[in-house]
Amino acid sequence: MPNGPQTENHNPFLTTSAGAQLGYRWMLYEPLMMWNPVKPAEPSRPWLATGVEWTPDFKKATITVRDNAKWSDGKPLTADDVAYTFNLIKKTEALNLAATPYGEITASGNTVTATFTSSMFVYKDTWLGQTPIVPKHIWETIKDPTTDPNKTPVGSGPYTLKTF
Repeated sequence: MPNGPQTENHNPFLTTSAGAQLGYRWMLYEPLMMWNPVKPAEPSRPWLATGVEWTPDFKKATITVRDNAKWSDGKPLTADDVAYTFNLIKKTEALNLAATPYGEITASGNTVTATFTSSMFVYKDTWLGQTPIVPKHIWETIKDPTTDPNKTPVGSGPYTLKTF
Protein backbone atom coordinates (compact mmCIF):
# COMPACT_ATOMS: atom_id res chain seq x y z
CA MET A 1 0.00 0.00 0.00
CA PRO A 2 1.32 3.51 -0.73
CA ASN A 3 2.95 5.20 2.26
CA GLY A 4 3.18 1.89 4.13
CA PRO A 5 0.49 -0.12 5.89
CA GLN A 6 -2.56 1.87 6.91
CA THR A 7 -4.78 1.53 9.93
CA GLU A 8 -8.45 2.44 10.00
CA ASN A 9 -7.91 5.95 11.31
CA HIS A 10 -9.75 8.89 9.79
CA ASN A 11 -8.97 11.51 12.44
CA PRO A 12 -8.60 14.74 10.42
CA PHE A 13 -6.17 16.27 12.91
CA LEU A 14 -3.58 13.50 12.88
CA THR A 15 -0.91 13.55 10.19
CA THR A 16 -0.47 9.81 10.75
CA SER A 17 -4.10 8.95 9.95
CA ALA A 18 -5.00 7.06 6.79
CA GLY A 19 -6.97 10.13 5.71
CA ALA A 20 -3.85 12.28 5.83
CA GLN A 21 -1.43 9.66 4.51
CA LEU A 22 -3.60 8.65 1.54
CA GLY A 23 -4.83 12.17 0.83
CA TYR A 24 -8.58 11.82 1.30
CA ARG A 25 -8.87 13.89 4.50
CA TRP A 26 -9.93 16.98 2.53
CA MET A 27 -12.57 14.97 0.67
CA LEU A 28 -14.30 14.31 4.00
CA TYR A 29 -13.54 17.53 5.89
CA GLU A 30 -13.50 21.04 4.50
CA PRO A 31 -11.80 24.29 5.57
CA LEU A 32 -13.36 27.73 5.91
CA MET A 33 -11.45 29.13 2.95
CA MET A 34 -9.61 27.65 -0.01
CA TRP A 35 -5.98 28.73 -0.13
CA ASN A 36 -3.68 28.18 -3.08
CA PRO A 37 -0.19 27.37 -1.77
CA VAL A 38 1.18 27.53 -5.33
CA LYS A 39 0.00 31.15 -5.64
CA PRO A 40 0.10 32.41 -2.04
CA ALA A 41 -0.31 36.07 -3.09
CA GLU A 42 -3.82 35.32 -4.36
CA PRO A 43 -6.54 35.91 -1.78
CA SER A 44 -8.18 32.89 -0.18
CA ARG A 45 -11.58 31.98 -1.57
CA PRO A 46 -14.66 31.47 0.61
CA TRP A 47 -15.66 27.86 1.19
CA LEU A 48 -17.45 27.00 4.44
CA ALA A 49 -17.18 30.69 5.29
CA THR A 50 -18.71 33.40 3.14
CA GLY A 51 -16.16 35.90 4.35
CA VAL A 52 -13.57 36.84 6.95
CA GLU A 53 -12.80 40.30 8.28
CA TRP A 54 -9.52 40.99 10.10
CA THR A 55 -8.56 43.84 12.39
CA PRO A 56 -5.61 45.90 11.08
CA ASP A 57 -3.20 44.14 13.47
CA PHE A 58 -4.48 40.69 12.41
CA LYS A 59 -5.17 39.70 16.02
CA LYS A 60 -8.92 39.29 15.53
CA ALA A 61 -10.91 37.54 12.81
CA THR A 62 -14.67 37.75 12.34
CA ILE A 63 -15.85 34.82 10.25
CA THR A 64 -19.27 34.50 8.64
CA VAL A 65 -20.23 30.83 8.26
CA ARG A 66 -22.15 29.73 5.17
CA ASP A 67 -25.86 29.26 5.93
CA ASN A 68 -26.58 26.16 3.83
CA ALA A 69 -23.63 23.95 4.79
CA LYS A 70 -24.47 20.49 6.15
CA TRP A 71 -22.67 17.56 7.72
CA SER A 72 -22.79 14.20 5.98
CA ASP A 73 -25.32 13.04 8.61
CA GLY A 74 -27.71 15.78 7.45
CA LYS A 75 -27.30 18.11 10.43
CA PRO A 76 -26.50 21.77 9.73
CA LEU A 77 -22.92 22.99 9.99
CA THR A 78 -23.00 26.07 12.20
CA ALA A 79 -20.78 28.72 13.73
CA ASP A 80 -20.90 26.64 16.93
CA ASP A 81 -19.11 23.82 15.06
CA VAL A 82 -16.42 26.23 13.86
CA ALA A 83 -15.89 27.75 17.31
CA TYR A 84 -15.87 24.26 18.84
CA THR A 85 -13.19 23.13 16.36
CA PHE A 86 -10.93 26.09 17.18
CA ASN A 87 -11.48 25.68 20.92
CA LEU A 88 -10.74 21.94 20.66
CA ILE A 89 -7.43 22.71 18.95
CA LYS A 90 -6.70 25.48 21.46
CA LYS A 91 -7.20 23.25 24.51
CA THR A 92 -5.51 20.17 23.01
CA GLU A 93 -1.87 21.08 22.47
CA ALA A 94 -1.15 17.95 20.40
CA LEU A 95 -3.76 19.04 17.83
CA ASN A 96 -2.34 22.56 17.52
CA LEU A 97 0.37 21.49 15.08
CA ALA A 98 0.79 25.02 13.70
CA ALA A 99 1.10 26.51 17.22
CA THR A 100 -1.75 28.91 16.44
CA PRO A 101 -1.75 31.59 19.18
CA TYR A 102 -5.45 31.31 20.04
CA GLY A 103 -7.06 33.79 22.39
CA GLU A 104 -10.82 33.87 22.91
CA ILE A 105 -13.11 32.12 20.42
CA THR A 106 -16.87 32.69 20.43
CA ALA A 107 -19.88 32.04 18.22
CA SER A 108 -23.04 34.10 17.83
CA GLY A 109 -25.60 33.37 15.14
CA ASN A 110 -23.64 32.53 11.99
CA THR A 111 -20.55 34.48 13.10
CA VAL A 112 -17.38 33.28 14.80
CA THR A 113 -15.00 35.71 16.44
CA ALA A 114 -11.47 34.48 17.06
CA THR A 115 -8.78 36.49 18.80
CA PHE A 116 -5.08 35.73 18.87
CA THR A 117 -2.26 36.59 21.24
CA SER A 118 -0.02 37.59 18.33
CA SER A 119 -0.56 38.71 14.75
CA MET A 120 -1.83 36.14 12.26
CA PHE A 121 -0.79 38.19 9.20
CA VAL A 122 1.68 35.61 7.91
CA TYR A 123 -0.45 32.57 8.85
CA LYS A 124 -3.99 33.77 8.18
CA ASP A 125 -4.44 31.92 4.89
CA THR A 126 -2.97 28.63 6.09
CA TRP A 127 -5.06 28.83 9.28
CA LEU A 128 -8.28 29.37 7.32
CA GLY A 129 -7.38 26.93 4.57
CA GLN A 130 -5.78 24.07 6.46
CA THR A 131 -7.92 23.65 9.55
CA PRO A 132 -10.49 20.88 9.08
CA ILE A 133 -13.81 21.87 10.67
CA VAL A 134 -15.41 19.06 12.69
CA PRO A 135 -18.98 18.56 13.94
CA LYS A 136 -19.42 19.49 17.58
CA HIS A 137 -22.23 16.96 18.06
CA ILE A 138 -19.79 14.13 17.22
CA TRP A 139 -16.48 15.38 18.59
CA GLU A 140 -17.74 16.58 21.99
CA THR A 141 -18.36 12.90 22.85
CA ILE A 142 -14.80 11.84 21.97
CA LYS A 143 -12.72 11.24 25.09
CA ASP A 144 -9.28 11.76 23.57
CA PRO A 145 -9.16 13.53 20.20
CA THR A 146 -5.42 12.86 19.94
CA THR A 147 -5.89 9.09 19.74
CA ASP A 148 -9.47 8.50 18.58
CA PRO A 149 -9.43 6.78 15.17
CA ASN A 150 -12.74 8.38 14.09
CA LYS A 151 -13.83 5.14 12.38
CA THR A 152 -17.16 6.55 11.19
CA PRO A 153 -16.25 10.08 10.07
CA VAL A 154 -18.95 12.71 9.68
CA GLY A 155 -17.70 15.60 7.58
CA SER A 156 -18.93 18.32 5.26
CA GLY A 157 -16.89 17.34 2.21
CA PRO A 158 -18.17 15.95 -1.08
CA TYR A 159 -17.48 12.33 -0.08
CA THR A 160 -18.40 9.98 2.75
CA LEU A 161 -16.43 6.94 3.76
CA LYS A 162 -18.36 3.74 3.10
CA THR A 163 -15.69 1.11 3.84
CA PHE A 164 -11.98 1.00 4.56
